[in-house]
Amino acid sequence: MEVICVSQRDILRLCAQKNSDEINPPSKDRPVELSPWINKQLLDMKNEVLIRASGGGTAGQKGDCRVVFQDKFNWKQVPLRSFYIKDHISLDKTTSVLSFTYAQIDMCVDNFLMDWERIFMMTNLARQVSSKWLQKYKEDLIFEPFDTQELKFTYAKEFVCSIQWDTSEKGRPRQPVLLRLSLIRNPHARVVTYLQSLLNDNFDLIYFVQVLFKTLPLMSCLEEIEVACTQRGDIGKLSIIPRAVDAVRIVYSSMHALDIRFIDALTLCVSDAAFHSSVGRNEPTVRWSAPQPYISPLAPTSANQAIKVSQQLTFAPSVQFDELLQTLDEWIFLDDIRSVENSWYASNSSWEEKTEPHAVPFQHGFLCSTSLCPTVLHRLQTLDDVE
Repeated sequence: MEVICVSQRDILRLCAQKNSDEINPPSKDRPVELSPWINKQLLDMKNEVLIRASGGGTAGQKGDCRVVFQDKFNWKQVPLRSFYIKDHISLDKTTSVLSFTYAQIDMCVDNFLMDWERIFMMTNLARQVSSKWLQKYKEDLIFEPFDTQELKFTYAKEFVCSIQWDTSEKGRPRQPVLLRLSLIRNPHARVVTYLQSLLNDNFDLIYFVQVLFKTLPLMSCLEEIEVACTQRGDIGKLSIIPRAVDAVRIVYSSMHALDIRFIDALTLCVSDAAFHSSVGRNEPTVRWSAPQPYISPLAPTSANQAIKVSQQLTFAPSVQFDELLQTLDEWIFLDDIRSVENSWYASNSSWEEKTEPHAVPFQHGFLCSTSLCPTVLHRLQTLDDVE
């Protein structure tokens, strides 16, 4: 029986190039560039995939013919839910051989590439579950058994995150990692697009989980602000616009706005959006200077030229926010305001960094510890009245 062997490197390179071509069509002047993560994986791949025929080979038995692809699969480091993966995919735990069987001869290669890519990518994510960097979260981070199709976990005891590998479909752009959050209200739902891009860029599950826990206090407090405004009937007076996975803008009645972003895992920066601020940004500066008033860009010269949403709004400086800055030390360390109902934000959380709370004001803003997030958001909620 004739057997064909193809290296894993060639298969992964073919899948990566196909994904790159769908996003950025190749050209003569631009060679295909693979991500650093893919290039790193290629260096460690040494096995080959075996391709052979199975079943009848005569004309009368043509319908019984199958094509089988077999690949070595290191399953011992992966918490598999079952060795039965799908109808046409099976794992022999004795030999650690993963077999893909296809009856459609003309589509077997395309189907195999799609199945193999999904299992390879999802398994690489699942192997990171055993990292010691995730052990500090203990019962606040629970992973479900892995089925090679979906990686699902519960974080902070109540929020569910599901990660799946997407496949190409006609009429819909491909998203290499399809991130699905739980159906119940999840504070990270507003930044799900940024979280998905974060996972696509570096394929680092550990960093992804760290970002979830780092931004959870801010995102949950923002969720409480929106709910409170809705209950008061103040719909439209306050809008929360995500700007990055760890940065948002709070807009008050389209007149005033505040920017909130993480400087690092333990520090928040809150500033008036009417002024440009370089505090905490990774920009080369010789000397720090106070934020300057924001000047709206010039109007487009052509009537058909599109205007960006960020250019349509020119925010006025907030007098109420300046008043809060002047009395920062009087209210930001009040424990009675910092108390919140969420169980995940208990002061004795095993994953929370234990540091002394601090707050440092600067012109048109201030820096503070992330542990002060409930206090800060409670105060900012009072600024939703039109000045």
